[in-house]
Amino acid sequence: MLVLHGDRLPIPAEKTTEQGLTILAGTSAAGQAPAPGQRVLVLYSDERLLPANIIMDEAIRAAFAAGTKNPVELYSEFLDVARFPGEEQQQRQVAVVSGSGPRDRQFADVYRKEMTPFGNRVAFTWLTNLSMEELRGELSRLADHTVVLFLTMFQDAAGKTFTSRQALDAFAPASRVPIYGYYDTYVGHGIVGGWMVTFEEIGRKAAQLGVRILAGEDPQAAARSESYRAVPIFDWRQLRQWNISEQGLPPGSIVRFKEATYWEQHYRIIITALSLCLLEALLIVALLVQLRRRRLAEAALRESERRLTLAASAAHLGIWIR
Repeated sequence: MLVLHGDRLPIPAEKTTEQGLTILAGTSAAGQAPAPGQRVLVLYSDERLLPANIIMDEAIRAAFAAGTKNPVELYSEFLDVARFPGEEQQQRQVAVVSGSGPRDRQFADVYRKEMTPFGNRVAFTWLTNLSMEELRGELSRLADHTVVLFLTMFQDAAGKTFTSRQALDAFAPASRVPIYGYYDTYVGHGIVGGWMVTFEEIGRKAAQLGVRILAGEDPQAAARSESYRAVPIFDWRQLRQWNISEQGLPPGSIVRFKEATYWEQHYRIIITALSLCLLEALLIVALLVQLRRRRLAEAALRESERRLTLAASAAHLGIWIR
């Protein structure tokens, strides 16, 4: 895991660049570079739409694309310390929820190892080995500035078995803070969202890999060449519940379950009605203008006749009018 962040946050680092970005590069125990499939987290101290951040983000992505042949997943977070200063920015609390089954523990162990470099900067609370009722109680008492990361739950400490989505349906309503997850099957069942490789893409990639192998390609070489693209997916209803603006979502985010506004549902009817009203208003204005011109012409004619009558009377002339 590679982490880039702004120089405003005093986060320990292995190397600091002259441009004020700090780089953390994870290595193996033997000091070797990470295996293919590397991930990069870029932490910006200011907001996402700051022009400098947009330019820097584009440059970082272009440099990684040109500088390495290995697939690199880039993630960006924007702390916006100008509007939200203080120690809260450095107290990023994460509560990790996982079950008690063998598969749950295995996945949780992998996640613990991956998060080791962040242990001195982010406070992790591990909500594992709990019954469903105990978990609901813990989630209802979490402190502010905490987010929940849900891994899997196939079994709780009381021995009850679930699918992970069933477990999420059971405990999500009790949480007083937002919940995030890895799997797109969780979206719509209580999580705000997250960066996800969809199961649809996994199935499609697996089929493509099978086709290549059946065509005679070496299975190991084919498998190494495949990569998966994680995309940010969010639940619009959860965004609204937790007062999270869509403007702050990562570029290219997919927002599901978004309810169409009245305008989006009826914009054709609204545009047609407004056009008819405008046309009617223009016709009324045109009629009023024409009526005023007619009245002015009639007034001018009457005035002309009056003057002519006065002139004829003054000259003692008779006028024959036909």
